[in-house]
Amino acid sequence: MKGAGKTSLAETWIHAFPAFAETVNDAPWQRALREEALACFSELGLPHTKLEAWRSTPLGVLERLMPPAPSGRVPDPESLLATGRAALAQHPLPEAIGSRGVFVDGHYCPALSSFESEASRLQFLPFSESAKSDQAISTRPPGFGELASPKQDAFTALNTAFAQGGGLLEIAPNHFEQKPIHLMFIASGSGELVCPRLLVRAGEGSRATVVMDFLSGAEESNHGKGLVNELSEIFVEENATLECIVIEREGIEGLHIGNLQTHQKRDSRLHLHTFSLGGGLVRNELGARLADTGAEVHMRGLYLGSGNQHMDNHTLVDHAMPHTTSRQIYKGVLGENARGVFRGLVHVRPDAQKIDSSQSNMNLLLSDKARIDTRPQLEIHADDVKCSHGSTIGKLDEEALFYLRSRGLSEPDARALLTEGFVAEICDALEGDSLRSFAQALVMDALASCIGNSAGAPE
Repeated sequence: MKGAGKTSLAETWIHAFPAFAETVNDAPWQRALREEALACFSELGLPHTKLEAWRSTPLGVLERLMPPAPSGRVPDPESLLATGRAALAQHPLPEAIGSRGVFVDGHYCPALSSFESEASRLQFLPFSESAKSDQAISTRPPGFGELASPKQDAFTALNTAFAQGGGLLEIAPNHFEQKPIHLMFIASGSGELVCPRLLVRAGEGSRATVVMDFLSGAEESNHGKGLVNELSEIFVEENATLECIVIEREGIEGLHIGNLQTHQKRDSRLHLHTFSLGGGLVRNELGARLADTGAEVHMRGLYLGSGNQHMDNHTLVDHAMPHTTSRQIYKGVLGENARGVFRGLVHVRPDAQKIDSSQSNMNLLLSDKARIDTRPQLEIHADDVKCSHGSTIGKLDEEALFYLRSRGLSEPDARALLTEGFVAEICDALEGDSLRSFAQALVMDALASCIGNSAGAPE
């Protein structure tokens, strides 16, 4: 292993790989891909703060926690079932949920999952079935590894080498899935490295909503310990519309590294919503490639932090073709000693004319000790475009607070009302009353904790 990224933790994971690879039941294509990815990880090493993209991310916490590599052994089904049931009892699903997939530490739990669609218009194939010759996934699925290369990113390489669980979600052409598809990734708190992997293909003319829900198990004592290093690749075909909601609500000691990469074809619509509501360290990499004319992406994010939480959001929108549209709105509320990072880049390629793009990052700091590092960026190589970007950092408006207090509200109630109004835009953008109410309830719970802790913290 070379370079400044060399750490004892990286070496520990590398040395654990042979035993892991011998234990998992892989198809030939998976085994070859794992070995290639491990070679990439050995070359890259873990990121460090001398790299510009990681300058503000305190990865030293990984070295302190030393999360071990997964063993590769599939846990006892009864153990998976018990952990999944306990988490479901503590974290209920939205009322109007449709198909459901449940994963515990990356392992698919079929007893708690249900994928039902008329004439099999919606299919989910677990990667754990890949070694069975009667499964279609016994060959490498088209698109797998196409959007996220292990040669360019260490955590992508780590996920590819140690991936467990996850699978392929296939939405048939011209199919309208009326109810949301809810995928729950439960971290038991074992402290291990967990690497879920997801591939989504939305067929031509289809329409669906996918919820990717990351949460800790029901044991309050573990606080969600461990590292979840997840990777998702999403393909949206011509004239398809996909709404994807990512909810991160792990325990306060959980670490979450997320990478979601998307690819859109002609006249497709993609709505991406990211809610970062928990976890001690959360970093999201989100890339959207608008690969044909008429493609449109809307990216909305909300991150709430208190205590010593750290929230990173890094976005890249690639306008690869003319007549494409992108909208980004990210909002953050940070209290106590919380830290936030937003790095957004809109890239317009040469000859990609008639682009319409906007990018906005707004932050509300509830404490003098809270910090945000925000850097929206435009990289434009065409001359007939409409692009804008901006960011704001501030505190609650004192005049608005005075007005509300003069109308009889207490100071805590006035602060809560103004803060709730600040974040409401992100929740309101969700389609469907049930899903919107579900997200609002989660946000209000996290916000109440953020406001309450900051109100009691010394300035």
